[in-house]
Amino acid sequence: MTDKEALDTNILEESLPVAEKLADIFPPLISAVFVVVSEAIKIYENAKHNKKICDSLLRRIKIADINVKMLELQPRICDHKAFYQFVEVLKKMKYFMNDVSSLTGWNKYLSANSVKEKFEKLISEFDRSMDDLNFTINISREQQRKLDQENLNADIKRTEQFLKTIDGGVTNMQFQVNTILSEVQTINEKMGINTYNVDKISPKELYDLPCKEAKSYTKKSIIKKLYRGNEVECRRTNIDDADQRIRAQLVILGKLKQCPNILKFYGLSNLKDNQVMVFEWAENGNLKDLYENHDIDWNEKVHIALDICKGLVFLHECDILHHDIRCENIMMTMRREPKIDNFRYSRESDENTTLIKNEDNIVRWMSPEKMSKHRYDFRCEIFSFGMLLWELAFEKIPYKDISSINQIKENDKNGIREKVFFGPTTPEHQRLQNGLKEIITAAWKENPQDRILLEDIHFILYNLSSKCDQPHYRTPLYPDGYLDLDGSKLNEQLSMRSLEEGIASHKNENYETAWKIFEYHAEMGSSTAKFWKARYLADGIFVDKDVMQASNLFREAAEDDNRDACFRYAHLMTNKSSGVKFNRKKFIEYMTKAANAGNAMAQYNLGDLYLKGELSSNSNADSNTDYTDLGIKYLKLAALNGVPMAASILDEKKININE
Repeated sequence: MTDKEALDTNILEESLPVAEKLADIFPPLISAVFVVVSEAIKIYENAKHNKKICDSLLRRIKIADINVKMLELQPRICDHKAFYQFVEVLKKMKYFMNDVSSLTGWNKYLSANSVKEKFEKLISEFDRSMDDLNFTINISREQQRKLDQENLNADIKRTEQFLKTIDGGVTNMQFQVNTILSEVQTINEKMGINTYNVDKISPKELYDLPCKEAKSYTKKSIIKKLYRGNEVECRRTNIDDADQRIRAQLVILGKLKQCPNILKFYGLSNLKDNQVMVFEWAENGNLKDLYENHDIDWNEKVHIALDICKGLVFLHECDILHHDIRCENIMMTMRREPKIDNFRYSRESDENTTLIKNEDNIVRWMSPEKMSKHRYDFRCEIFSFGMLLWELAFEKIPYKDISSINQIKENDKNGIREKVFFGPTTPEHQRLQNGLKEIITAAWKENPQDRILLEDIHFILYNLSSKCDQPHYRTPLYPDGYLDLDGSKLNEQLSMRSLEEGIASHKNENYETAWKIFEYHAEMGSSTAKFWKARYLADGIFVDKDVMQASNLFREAAEDDNRDACFRYAHLMTNKSSGVKFNRKKFIEYMTKAANAGNAMAQYNLGDLYLKGELSSNSNADSNTDYTDLGIKYLKLAALNGVPMAASILDEKKININE
């Protein structure tokens, strides 16, 4: 054997243990990486807080994923210890994401500085591990670090502000949530194993009021009593002692009474051989009862929405989903403070979706993905909360005029939502309406991942409520039908005003009146009104610019052969910033319609383009047509209709306008 052959043999023998390690040890570690990636993505998608921090970490975890997949495709020798430590770093990043994405996890860190230090330490460890394994990062580390700091500071500031604006303060809120979350998790883990004892209230502790009274609402008979000095509601029920699942849920419900925005459940009792559930008394019934009998001031609606939001925040932080968020399940106290009620379908968020028997009752508030039988999660609840806010704003159930449940489902799946159009009111109330509209439309996003977070909803409502004149329970309740919530009263008035009055108002620069008249007649289907409404939207007259909505209205009016709409829609095709795709055939069709119908600017534009030969190359052009003559013809018409640019071109060409 030669020296070279001996050397090669030694190298091969030394390499075999390394190869064995690659085959036997690395695959489990590689699999562990893929598991971390999958779990990190899920954490990011379900994050309730600090989404930007989670995004910074997830970006790096995905970079690690790409490098490991490349290693699978092109195996090379790696240091086992370095790879092991690399996996550990990824796991720590995932755990940190899980911590900061909820208030309960956030509470593990003593201060904002602790969060910063942990984040920066993880980034440094990640970069070092990537270098140790010669993995590549196709981004500028310096640039990424700068972005990380911006995300970190923004999220920390927002989370601290959020905790300060939640009633009870940071410590109290986190303590309650942590305690209840721990108890809820224990109860759910031992469901079917433990026996749960719901608080029992002796009938002797339930006293009659000086004046006996029973009140019936929401089709349920209830009895009003006094319990330890508090007015309470006794609801008839029939709970099987052997049904530990229901009893466990009642135990959980009893824990939630620490939250001021959830109806307090005191326990079970018996009255006249009837089993009853004892709740705190809600003098004003449920929110649906309230709005059906009164009109609620806009200031109060914002306060009600904020308090309901606080209750949902509390539930979600405890990993509890309600499943049936609507005004009928919000009870109103004497001071008209809302309390979330009716937890028949609520469950911990990690459990399988609860079977809802009376689905037809809640489908109007249901998210599209839930209708498709997807697993219920907090994004479904955000959609339903958006529906509740719409219901509260307009004081009627969603899709009230549609009786077919299947039609509602079809509309929802196709992205057809209720209209968010308010009636006339004061500028202060318009600001509140716009804030509610922002939340509602953001909660109704088709893609669940695009929906607004509950934290962001809380910020908007908190900021709106802080500018309201007074606490909601001091605002008056108006007679039912007093407020013009959706503009229907205005429409009755506008229906008496002609489109010609709107055009006259425009000429007199009374743009607000003109806009309202145009909007009404456009809704009624008038193509002329659609043109005028589109013009206001396109040019930003009285209302904010909305070129996309304007283009749709111009197109609809153009299809009805409105000459001015034909010209404006064709003109929008040539504007790249309009978002309207250029279609040569349609451009010529609409511009020609407008010109032939007498639109002077269409005549000028068409004549100029034909004269320059820019339209004669059209594949559908008639080879027998003299496009120069056609251009001159349109320019003459434009000049006669008073377009000076057309007359100027004809003068330059020494063409007599009258020949």
